[in-house]
Amino acid sequence: EVSARPRCAGSAMGAQTCTLRGAAEDEQAPSPVSSSWRAYQGNRLVDRARLEELFERTWELDRHEADAWTLRELDAISALTARGEALPAAAAHRLWRGVPDSWKALVWSAAACSGTKAASSDASSALERAVSSTFGQQVPRRFERCPSFDGLGHERRGDGDLVETVPFLDLLAPPGVVAAQKLLWCLSEAWRLRVERCPLLPGLVVLLLIFSPDEASAYATASAILTRAVGYLRDHAAAAEPEGRFAGDFPFLPLTAKGWRKLAAATVGLLKLRSPELHEHLLGLGVALEEVAERCLSRGLMQVLPFRAVCRAFGAFLAEGSEVFASLLVALWRHQCCGLLACGTAAEAERLLVPPSEEMIVQERARQRGTSLDEGAGSPTSFAINGAALGIDDLVDAGNGAALGIDDLVRFALGVELPTGSSGAETLGGATPKSIEMQEYSKDDESRVFCRPRLNGEPSRIVWDELWPYLWQWLPPLFRIRDPVVAFSAHRDGFALSTLMRRCDMAAPDVPMLLAAQVRTIGGVEAVVGVFMPAALRTTGGGYQDLAHYDVLGAFACDAYVFRVVGDAAQHSPPQM
Repeated sequence: EVSARPRCAGSAMGAQTCTLRGAAEDEQAPSPVSSSWRAYQGNRLVDRARLEELFERTWELDRHEADAWTLRELDAISALTARGEALPAAAAHRLWRGVPDSWKALVWSAAACSGTKAASSDASSALERAVSSTFGQQVPRRFERCPSFDGLGHERRGDGDLVETVPFLDLLAPPGVVAAQKLLWCLSEAWRLRVERCPLLPGLVVLLLIFSPDEASAYATASAILTRAVGYLRDHAAAAEPEGRFAGDFPFLPLTAKGWRKLAAATVGLLKLRSPELHEHLLGLGVALEEVAERCLSRGLMQVLPFRAVCRAFGAFLAEGSEVFASLLVALWRHQCCGLLACGTAAEAERLLVPPSEEMIVQERARQRGTSLDEGAGSPTSFAINGAALGIDDLVDAGNGAALGIDDLVRFALGVELPTGSSGAETLGGATPKSIEMQEYSKDDESRVFCRPRLNGEPSRIVWDELWPYLWQWLPPLFRIRDPVVAFSAHRDGFALSTLMRRCDMAAPDVPMLLAAQVRTIGGVEAVVGVFMPAALRTTGGGYQDLAHYDVLGAFACDAYVFRVVGDAAQHSPPQM
């Protein structure tokens, strides 16, 4: 039997201060290839064999991205991060060029923490506080499931939570997968009242773990992103007509289902402005453009881009927010204009809009050889903003439907001009951009919240760690803020019912209790059965206590439930209530 006591959950956030890895003492830049490969050395969270194969296949792209940076610039970024100062806009915009693997941890952290107080905090202590707040004294060694932030609740179990949503999860070793699940639990606990739906968070956490020196740095960067997202919503909640480039329709990062739908509508509106013929044709075929756009955007384009292109997209996103994904998606669809216009059915068009992995047109190289884009377009690291150096229509005509390098796609995206304000004639969908209101946490969101108790003191010998989230999600909301404490245990207190009742009498009347028993089925299989009671167990003499008339504030008979799970911690059926 387990009783509970109240607690106040806290959250913490920190940021990483990095020094340039592999900087030569003779002031010569290290070899981009060798220094990037050293970025994975000693990282027990990654699968070294798979990363080695990836690096051998894409080392030319990594060297190309290293050419865009100098040691002096990286040292300056490191100094800014150490002082907690914002990254200059020009430096943040350069993340469109990409960052070599050895410097991703430094530059990504600086971009994510820019303008926040996270950079001045200690990342290790922040993670320790978050883990303690989430798990208490008993940190699980493995997780049966973890939050996916997709707003669907708790239906999926096992590693499938991440495998289904993060296509590059295999770059992490088993300890890395556990670390990703642990960080997602910590983020869910710390931001549960603010994040209703944000499916790209698992992918972001996995990316950060691949390139960050430790779990604490990855957690600090992810926390800084959520801090900026919440800050954006707070700052723009009161503005009816926010100033700036598309401020109302492109939030830094949507955190609700409504926010993602609005971002998808803004993206489709941008496609309508820049390619009205293509937009009209797709709607005529019956393609649900906003649904397709939301599916792509909410995952950070992980379904439509290969891993190296996803790294480039997420790097720019850390600095500039969700408009990066919108620009890339519109550019990708415009590039396939001829193919899409030739489609005769919605199914054919959707296969081009969201192609299978083997049919992706973006290649893991800087520029696609043999296309007209590869000639006369400037140096590999020169980027035309708003089509100044090379018109976007020229680019579309030049490479329509052909395979693209990552730099080619970036040039397309930077050539997609975004409306610059709400007062001009260009608006999305013919409407003036509106501010995004902060979504209040409501009872309707309860089913989407992943929750688990913080475990302190003596562990239960019956309820294993992975079973707690199931039991806690069925609790009424007010009871979830409590921590379970063992009040009676047969192995410690004996099997006398009178002892059980005496233990329960020591608790206050309004303390809810969970009674669990380990049993065997008729077939000899181990199982756990139990009951949750919204008030303390009490001796009633010769009758039963009717909770419908129980005089305890907040105790309702409808909150009680019984549960069962067949099996043990190693192998069991889904728990049932």
